[in-house]
Amino acid sequence: MLKGAKSLLAKFDKLDNEFTLRDLKRRKWSGLTDGDVVEAALAVLEEHGYCQQFEVSNGTGRPSIYFVKHPRYQLPKPLSNSRAATKKEDSPWQN
Repeated sequence: MLKGAKSLLAKFDKLDNEFTLRDLKRRKWSGLTDGDVVEAALAVLEEHGYCQQFEVSNGTGRPSIYFVKHPRYQLPKPLSNSRAATKKEDSPWQN
């Protein structure tokens, strides 16, 4: 899971500010071709404040899920194996 997150973070600058899971899968980046790995990597990056997931529904059918990079994202920050390394109150999404 962490390996996938690090692989994705290394290529994060190549993504648009808004992207979908499908966008990532279509790029076929090394180490990020399996859907489960990509989803787990996105969950780690979201937990660490690099991106945020949104759902948009037009009222019919399945909602569209997309991700938005954090507006203050610039350079990759180191990830750790510990969930305790990032506290909720330290989230960059909060003011």
